Amino acid sequence: MADTIAGVVIFGGLFVFFAGINWHWFYCGLTRSGKSASPAPFIGGIAGAAAVLGVCGLHHPWPALVPLLLDPGCIPFLVYALICIVFDPVRRGTQEKDPPEEKK
Repeated sequence: MADTIAGVVIFGGLFVFFAGINWHWFYCGLTRSGKSASPAPFIGGIAGAAAVLGVCGLHHPWPALVPLLLDPGCIPFLVYALICIVFDPVRRGTQEKDPPEEKK
């Protein structure tokens, strides 16, 4: 029992730490004009899912999705990446082209 509690505390702490870092990078990306990428996108959500599985056990695996949804570096990041890939104007050839210059 003590090893389960220690594992939940360790993985829960890792979730809070890395999810906090991912939220910081997400906030910086919104407030600054430049792009910012998280240095560790999936670690927080996976650690949180491990902590939830340590509490709930494998009999109820669905609550393990909550940390994966709360951490912006996991499932929200994957959804955003898929949207960017699908609707990327450069890849689809719909990017606005500069008009040719007139010769004088």
